Amino acid sequence: MQKAQNGLSPLDYLLSVVRDEKAAQRFRIDAAKAAAPYCMSKPHQPGPIISIDLPEIKSSGDLAVAYAGLIASVAAGKIDLAESKEVASLLDGYRRALETSELEHRIAALEAGA
Repeated sequence: MQKAQNGLSPLDYLLSVVRDEKAAQRFRIDAAKAAAPYCMSKPHQPGPIISIDLPEIKSSGDLAVAYAGLIASVAAGKIDLAESKEVASLLDGYRRALETSELEHRIAALEAGA
């Protein structure tokens, strides 16, 4: 936000009016209404529900098939790139979980053999 001549940004000025107990009640209320959109986070807007066919994923090989299906869905126009990025993010999270699980099993096997 741009600073005014008195050094306050418009939001800072509005908040100073809200906090000014000497200011008229209606001015304080109007300032609060004007400042609220800048102080409050916007509610989460869920994205559209999409439906694409992906295989059951139990291994990294299944992930490769799932990624191929995801790419095919984008190419066929079933989902757009933004939606595919969201699905790819989920697949990547699952991949990391698979890797972690495999490493835990390997470490346990090494420790059991030691």
